[in-house]
Amino acid sequence: MSEDLTIELSNAEFDALCDLAGHNGLSPEEQAALIIRAHFNAEKLRDEPDVSIEFLRENVDAVLDATVRGPVFIRSANGRTFVIMLKQDYAEIAGPDKQTG
Repeated sequence: MSEDLTIELSNAEFDALCDLAGHNGLSPEEQAALIIRAHFNAEKLRDEPDVSIEFLRENVDAVLDATVRGPVFIRSANGRTFVIMLKQDYAEIAGPDKQTG
């Protein structure tokens, strides 16, 4: 179940959140949700979060590290979404006839 949450932030904190969100191609609300989920290590998300191509370019190591926790969704400028995941996770869902060396 999802509930609305209100957090009081100082102007400086809100500005920092907005800067980070803009850098990652997200809204401040989306960025805050990602920070909270990461802090509490949420297993499954109702709406899978995605990151921008720009974020991927600037943070490729962090994105690849994040695949250990699950698939990472990459959103392109034209709205297409791609998935990066561990090969063993892909093998589990693809089945034996789709596996490659």
